[in-house]
Amino acid sequence: MTTAQLTEQDLLNAKKKLAEIKKKSEALREQEIEIRTYLADVLHDGEEGSKTITVGDTKLTIQRTLNRSITRDDAERLSNEYPDIALECLSWRPEVKTSGYKEHVNVMDDYITTRPGPPTVSFK
Repeated sequence: MTTAQLTEQDLLNAKKKLAEIKKKSEALREQEIEIRTYLADVLHDGEEGSKTITVGDTKLTIQRTLNRSITRDDAERLSNEYPDIALECLSWRPEVKTSGYKEHVNVMDDYITTRPGPPTVSFK
């Protein structure tokens, strides 16, 4: 397998193009949120929940959510003070710690699914 040779200009062009795409993506995301917020403000009167509306032949469902979070310390305190409520209200998401995984790769590979993620490129 041969490695393609890239010139400095190739890298500068890639850097510029990636910056342009990121800027466009952010702008499109802002426009998307503006439209969704406008529709929700006009057609959904609650803070949370979903509502299905039909206008002419167009049917849409608007869902408003409230995101809730808890710090690790508060979750631990809740679990200690109210264990039954904590079990009912909190969920635990398993997360693979890379350093521990690498130390026990022979065992962990029987339990862990590994897939390649998208590459990251950072220009300095």
